Amino acid sequence: MTVDLDVPEGIRRHLLAGEWIPNPDQPADHDELVTVVAVYRQESAGMVWVKGNVCGHGVPDCGTGPASNARLSPR
Repeated sequence: MTVDLDVPEGIRRHLLAGEWIPNPDQPADHDELVTVVAVYRQESAGMVWVKGNVCGHGVPDCGTGPASNARLSPR
C-alpha cells in the first residue's frame, strides 16, 4: 500500500521513542531529531522507511553526517 505522505528533503522531524524502529523488530527507546533525506512511501507492516541524518544535540550543522534508515509509523 502506498502512503500519502509528503515530507520534503531537508526538513527536520522529531521521532519519538516507540514510534520508530532503527533495528529490526526493536522499537527505539529514545527520541531523535533527524534531517530527512528521503521517505519511501510504500507501507510495510504499518511502517514506512525513512532515510535521514541524525542531528546531534548542540551541533550547528545538524544532519550532515552519514544517512541511516529507520522504519517509522506514518500515522
